[in-house]
Amino acid sequence: RSVGGTDDESTWVYADFRTDCGAITDLTFSDDFDSYGTGTTVYPECWGKINTYTSGDRPYIICTNYSAPGSMYFYTSTSGTYNIAITPEFDASIPVNTLQDSFMYRATNSTDMLIVGVMTDPTSAGTFVPVDTVVPDATAANWVERIINFDQYTGDGQYIAFKNAYTTATAYGYIDNLVIDLI
Repeated sequence: RSVGGTDDESTWVYADFRTDCGAITDLTFSDDFDSYGTGTTVYPECWGKINTYTSGDRPYIICTNYSAPGSMYFYTSTSGTYNIAITPEFDASIPVNTLQDSFMYRATNSTDMLIVGVMTDPTSAGTFVPVDTVVPDATAANWVERIINFDQYTGDGQYIAFKNAYTTATAYGYIDNLVIDLI
């Protein structure tokens, strides 16, 4: 409210806002996707996402999980479509090629895969550079640990990203208990 002028005090006006997320400056970075709740509209505040699948806003936090209550969920069932989950930016003082991530991964189909990469612009899928591809184990519905080293990455991107893309069938993916640290 304002104070002064012709009115001694104006009426209170309420507004919701959030300050911008700063770059990650300290390691270890981790996210177990358990503090957000679950549902089709639930997503970590400082993460970015890109979704070309027109039915539903994916990825989101779902109750299928390795550790309760949630995990990051990807889904697309149309040829040529994909979902990308993008971490908050890592500060330039932390070169991405010095990092590794580990996470629990679950698929549904044997054709599912998760492409882990790096982005320079979290709003442009064209900046996604693949680093490694994660595939399910023999029993796709099992949770398995995956570790990705970024030591071969040579670009200047500061965002780690996870891309689920339609292959030859509907593509599912779940990640939980993400940890990003120095190699």
